[in-house]
Amino acid sequence: MVLEIPSNGDVIEKQKKHRTGSFFYRQVSLMISLRRMLVFALVAACFLAMVPNQARADGSGQKDDPLQVVIKNADYCDLDRDGSEDDIVTTFRITVLSDEVVFKRTQIYCHLILPSGSGFILVIGVKGEYRQLTLTIGWLNVVTESGWYTFSVLSFLIGESNIYYGSSSVAFDPPTGGDPGPPLAEILTVEVMY
Repeated sequence: MVLEIPSNGDVIEKQKKHRTGSFFYRQVSLMISLRRMLVFALVAACFLAMVPNQARADGSGQKDDPLQVVIKNADYCDLDRDGSEDDIVTTFRITVLSDEVVFKRTQIYCHLILPSGSGFILVIGVKGEYRQLTLTIGWLNVVTESGWYTFSVLSFLIGESNIYYGSSSVAFDPPTGGDPGPPLAEILTVEVMY
């Protein structure tokens, strides 16, 4: 089966008839659900997170890197004061290192991966320019398993003709305990430098 996309944007399925050797055409409705697009975007974001880092967690980016992403802190605590240290606080900083970088918005993907491989994703959109952005995020009731947790940040600066990206990740081992309740992520602080 061959799918052809003519200039008018319609998709035509071309299938061969076995008896006569001729072709017949029929219109095929190509509808991509929002759910499929979301799954594709998440898979693409995870794939890009595995690309070798342009920005490094230790802040030692190369001289020509226009963007630096640094995770400052990832630790457990009791944010919601329920008596259980089942919450995680993460702090990261995005720094634009070049004055030549022009962008209109930033898309930030924060991934908190549990030891089992399941996890949580927080997507943050920022409109406007800045030189440095520091975010502190509280992940409530997410420490449910013993083992190593991984926090990763993937950031895209989106301009009119260019997209710059940087990423960073850190692994840590919080203690577990109790029945935490429903998971929740919230932005605790935002610091912006122009």
